Amino acid sequence: MEAEELLYELQTCGLSISFGEAVDLSKDGDYTDGLMAEHLRKLLQLGKLSDPCLDVLRNFSLLSASGVLKNAFKNWLKLPSLNDVNYLAKYGFIHDDKENRKISLHPLVREIVAMETLPSVSNCHTLLDSLHCICLVHGLEAKRPQYVIDSLISITENILADIQEDYLLFLQDMFPYLEKYLVTYYLPKLAERIEYVMKQDTHSYCDRALLLDYKAELFLIKNDYKNALKKRLKAVSILEPYHTEDADQRTANLLSNLYNNLSNTYLLMKKTKEAAEMLHTALTIRQEYVHLGLAESHDMLQQLLNLTNMLILSKNTDIAKQVLASYENLVLEHEGTQTLDNGVCQMMYGAIALSEGNAKEAELHLLSAENIISEVMGTNNDYAKTVYLYLNNLYSRWQKQEQALAYKNKYLECSHQR
Repeated sequence: MEAEELLYELQTCGLSISFGEAVDLSKDGDYTDGLMAEHLRKLLQLGKLSDPCLDVLRNFSLLSASGVLKNAFKNWLKLPSLNDVNYLAKYGFIHDDKENRKISLHPLVREIVAMETLPSVSNCHTLLDSLHCICLVHGLEAKRPQYVIDSLISITENILADIQEDYLLFLQDMFPYLEKYLVTYYLPKLAERIEYVMKQDTHSYCDRALLLDYKAELFLIKNDYKNALKKRLKAVSILEPYHTEDADQRTANLLSNLYNNLSNTYLLMKKTKEAAEMLHTALTIRQEYVHLGLAESHDMLQQLLNLTNMLILSKNTDIAKQVLASYENLVLEHEGTQTLDNGVCQMMYGAIALSEGNAKEAELHLLSAENIISEVMGTNNDYAKTVYLYLNNLYSRWQKQEQALAYKNKYLECSHQR
């Protein structure tokens, strides 16, 4: 466009040249995100918002751009009401998807809020504490774990770690939560971040042993059992000198877990004798420190499940059912029926019944497992895949070819999706 043409267009669009009005010009394709961000910053005028509204935005900027359930956000921030959230939605700060009961921030708005409010461990501690608690109870409070998973990862990537000790503990307890819900793609990055934080600040012998255990888990994911075993043996060697009468709860619990994980590693290597010895040591330590509350922890559930697996492999199904009954009682008492742990429990009952040739009982438990796992986790995961395999096996042996084919197709579909 020539200068004369530009001047004519400016005059005809109502610009008052004589009063010296400023004009911003940009070429097509040159209207950068930076310029857009500057316009949004002026438009949003965050400084004019109340402190509670700013706190909502500060915390929200840490969460995934895909959004979060509205009521979950209220609970995580322990808000007395949704008034501030609704106010921010009314004036365009927050997008309120009423149909799906979700709220979200536009990526650019999210970026500006983060730059202006600087979300950190100290000023977002309520949000972190809530999600940390969910990790510690292994998802008990989360019926739709994907929102929690997305939020945990987003926080890890975006928060300012101004309190290193709290941030490290948050990351450490996040690892088994993601592992339980099969978020294996992020575990290597999480382990690297844990190691980086440990290098920035002082850390304990428990921190060192735990990091080795997590690195061992990464080797197991790659089926590298030999290196996984080396890491876990080294982790145990770090903690054993502190295996004393006055050991604290964290040391005792971690040492028991390490022996349990050693048992898993030996079992994968088909060394059943060593696996049984390590599991026995894990349970013995838990009994040794029962006064510290170790028998009531979620880790006890994992050890009972491992013991059940070993008993099934050794064909001691009667004892396996007794151990599994203890596991089930703990799950139902502390978690409820529609939880992943109960879904796994029903799957184990079904596997035992199938091994005993009890088709009707196996079907009852396996269908229950399918229902629970699909509700909690969806169908695209290894838990569902295992249930489909058992049901295909069951119906094939029971000469119900139509049902067998249906579950074979479900299994194959799940395998292709992964």
